[in-house]
Amino acid sequence: MHTPVLLHEVVTGLDVRKGRRYIDATAGEGGHIRAIVEAGAEVLGIDRDQAQIDRLKKEFAGESRLILAGGSFGDIAALAAQYDFKPADGVLFDLGLSMKQLTTSGRGFSYKELADPLDMRLDTNEVETAADLINRGSVQELYYVFARNAEEPASYQIAEAVVRQRTVKKIATVSDLTDCLNKSSATPISNDTLARVFQALRMAVNREIEALQKGLDGALSIVRTPGKIAVITFHSVEDRIVKRWIEQHGLKKNSRLVFPKKDKRFTRSAKLRLINV
Repeated sequence: MHTPVLLHEVVTGLDVRKGRRYIDATAGEGGHIRAIVEAGAEVLGIDRDQAQIDRLKKEFAGESRLILAGGSFGDIAALAAQYDFKPADGVLFDLGLSMKQLTTSGRGFSYKELADPLDMRLDTNEVETAADLINRGSVQELYYVFARNAEEPASYQIAEAVVRQRTVKKIATVSDLTDCLNKSSATPISNDTLARVFQALRMAVNREIEALQKGLDGALSIVRTPGKIAVITFHSVEDRIVKRWIEQHGLKKNSRLVFPKKDKRFTRSAKLRLINV
């Protein structure tokens, strides 16, 4: 099983104890769930990706302290009510994709998986894919996606290149998009730029900013007082939303920021915000 970044810090920060109840709003590959269950606590695990939920149901078959539910973390309050899991002692949001989603999902989350279709839906019941978005959006709409969701410096140039390219050939796969991006500049496109563009599209397709804002409000409404909320972010757009939310709800003095101890390529941008409610 994949060991999540900041696992020890999350379990310690949430003050996980036997008999308490916690909600993992981004169940992923189940690393946090396993640690919390093994500590003797009850867990409601939520994930928008039904493939993740199905996999976890097999892995944790027979575990009476775990409930698994498909759904968006934006709907955390409704899901907690549906499964009679409120109040909770703590809530976790880990906003990174799992390695399985990046490498083996076949949905085009990673710019490295060139043969993948440009899908990027976490919930495959949703209608619009990343290919749909990239082939219908105007220059202004695509510029907004890249600038808002990833703060990509070349957002307008890339948006123009996408619209120009799709008149020649529909952009349907990861390689179609990476080829288009490489043609948009006189110099080779960096991996950082590729990562930002793919991040921006994924966030747009799954409406992640709106879900995060709604999910944080929902978590606050179902966590007992005193209780704890933990949020792991992997880029500045997400972290800024969380930081602003903390300030808006007067929780700044009750929150602290934690960074990973190891500076690995995949985890070095991770930040954990621990919030006491």
